[in-house]
Amino acid sequence: MSAAPAGALYAARCVDKPSSSALRAATRPAHLDWIAAQESLFRFAGPLHPPDATSQPIGSLLIMHGSPPASAASIERYLYDDPYAKAGLFESVDVRRWVCGMASTAPLPDNLFAVWCLDKPQSRALRKATRSAHLDWWRGAGRSGMIGPFPADDGDGAVGSLIVCEGESVEEVAQWAKTDPYSTAGLFDSVEVHSVLKAVEDGKFLLGDVPK
Repeated sequence: MSAAPAGALYAARCVDKPSSSALRAATRPAHLDWIAAQESLFRFAGPLHPPDATSQPIGSLLIMHGSPPASAASIERYLYDDPYAKAGLFESVDVRRWVCGMASTAPLPDNLFAVWCLDKPQSRALRKATRSAHLDWWRGAGRSGMIGPFPADDGDGAVGSLIVCEGESVEEVAQWAKTDPYSTAGLFDSVEVHSVLKAVEDGKFLLGDVPK
């Protein structure tokens, strides 16, 4: 593992409206064109699936570079140019500043899962007290991927975490995530685990049979 390069990153978790798979399929070509035209802006992009990659996508995970004076709000406004958003596909869009604390040096594998964790209110002291154990847990996991916190808007601590990592299944990754010292300490208010297929990695649009 190695420290990730510094820079302003924003993670967006876009969740589709119920029963909207036909709309996603119809809008997919325009969406892929939009992604490919600005691939360099994306650290990572891909569709979210429950509970495995063989089921229909239920949303998207996007990790984008944002130059000053970018903010979560400005990135969210930018994402509304996505043909998926213009077509009314998304039920919700959650954009958060993200710091990639550690990442694998090798390219990400294909069997990826996203773990999106939000802290309980007024829990910054608990996060700070548990941080060293959390980092040791990740270093000892032996999983390829990347991990980091969602910084608080006021710059004091963090309010959640995002992990993108390899795994066997949603169930396996969810059980593993429960062993995170943050989780065992009761830090998280919510934890969402989905399989995710990579369509963009490190600014490169990955052509091929990648449903999105």
